[in-house]
Amino acid sequence: MTNTFTHPEVISILNRSFSCPMKIVHLADTHIGYSRYNRIDPQTGLNVREKDVYDAFNRAVDMILKIEPDVVIHAGDLFDSVRPTNRALSVGIGGLLRLADAGIEVIVISGNHSTPRLRETGSPFRLMEREIIRGGAADRVHPIFKGVPETIILEDTVFHGIPHMPPESFSEAVRSMMPEAGLKNVAIMHAGYIGLRAFRNSDESNEILLKSSDIVRDGFDYIALGHYHELSEVEKNAYYSGSTERFSFTEENQKKGFIELDLETMEMEFHSLPTRPMMTLRPIDAKLLGPGDVVKEIRERVEEREIEGAMVRLRIENTGREVWQNIDRQALLSVTSPALDFTIEPYFAETEGDSGVSTAPFRGFVREFEDYYRGVSVERLDRERLKRMVEDYLSRVVSQ
Repeated sequence: MTNTFTHPEVISILNRSFSCPMKIVHLADTHIGYSRYNRIDPQTGLNVREKDVYDAFNRAVDMILKIEPDVVIHAGDLFDSVRPTNRALSVGIGGLLRLADAGIEVIVISGNHSTPRLRETGSPFRLMEREIIRGGAADRVHPIFKGVPETIILEDTVFHGIPHMPPESFSEAVRSMMPEAGLKNVAIMHAGYIGLRAFRNSDESNEILLKSSDIVRDGFDYIALGHYHELSEVEKNAYYSGSTERFSFTEENQKKGFIELDLETMEMEFHSLPTRPMMTLRPIDAKLLGPGDVVKEIRERVEEREIEGAMVRLRIENTGREVWQNIDRQALLSVTSPALDFTIEPYFAETEGDSGVSTAPFRGFVREFEDYYRGVSVERLDRERLKRMVEDYLSRVVSQ
């Protein structure tokens, strides 16, 4: 077979026998190891959000085993960090091996969260390769992470995997990717698409963006995309499966799960996963309200929804700084404590002391930090882990 990539390419030809037509499952962005809020699950001793992510991944594996596909594609960000904990590695690798033990081929590519900026940092996929690619069921797990495209041929289908790599190399690899004539062709990539609003002004660390010309490719039966966390059709044959859990309020109303696809008929089904509720309450206009009135309004908003164990956000507009400073924090805590996390975003009204100049609203310490952090360069540290540590600290300070 001719090498169609500019970069060195590893070609694995595996003589697997599948019942026709081939059935595949496409999932991505499981972010195993993610944690937040410093809330501990009393039964397991785990961070609650960390456990949520583990549970979502394990539920996905359970559902996939019942579907019995021939191939599972994971389109990147299996782990949330380039240095996952031993527990995260155990959950991630254990889930992949459960699929492989059932006779399912598993192809997983590296995404931006699990690809180090510095080569010497190493990759969790290298550990995976050393630990589980040792014959038996484990030879059905195919990690693609070494900075070059790889293809895997399973019966009459070619899977073209492009792992995360520097943007220039990634673009060149995409342009060089050519379908194999006479076979079905599936591409696997982890990148943003500038045609989606979420990526028009994106500045996420270590991110790659694709143009329409990168996506629209003749000869490819399906393009499995990762990185965007919402189920989305980019083109008639190109989809983001979305993430398996919610990770920010931009995902509040998104379905979470994975795609099942019959590669012969192109019939597709999305399988939803249950996730922890996330909600934004009706905003409060506090222009004429005192501290006690604000707490009363918050209580009314809470009673409108079921916030037990949920991640909740509430915006308070036109409040005075003195009013906000004098709110009874204990009363506020008693109202909001049923939620896993309750974020209040006060927007302060302009006062005479502002000299007639309207200032940007204060959106809460965590949000203000997020805006600041986007412009900060971080070298030789895990950028996402550092971000979460600061956010957790700020959340604790604000709640006191």
